[in-house]
Amino acid sequence: MKSHVRSSKNRVELWSPRRLPLQPKGDLLEARSALRTALQKLPNGCFIRATYMEPVRSEHLFDVENALIYNVGTGAFSSAQGIEFRYGGCDSTLPGHLNLYEVVDPPDDADEVIAETSFTLARVARLLDRAEYISS
Repeated sequence: MKSHVRSSKNRVELWSPRRLPLQPKGDLLEARSALRTALQKLPNGCFIRATYMEPVRSEHLFDVENALIYNVGTGAFSSAQGIEFRYGGCDSTLPGHLNLYEVVDPPDDADEVIAETSFTLARVARLLDRAEYISS
């Protein structure tokens, strides 16, 4: 299966043979670029429901928000009012891994801030370097 993106006015799909990594190569790199472009065409101020599904349960732990948002690039979501992300589980009938982004009505409590965080990229890089050193 070759990675590809399908999109419409209120829906974007990335289909790929494996989960989108932070630094994709080859057709996944091209697909990530197409995904970013398609996401930027969603309506301004929309609320996005992002769902990740896989054909077989991964043996490795991963953060679903990384697969759906961070590895795509947060700039692709700059016009969104909010993003809800979820793990959609496994479905053996899927032809590959799916990142699904749908424009939905915001939840009733969308104006309520339930979590907020900020960080500098330099701080994250230092933490990641330390984590790599510890796990070696």
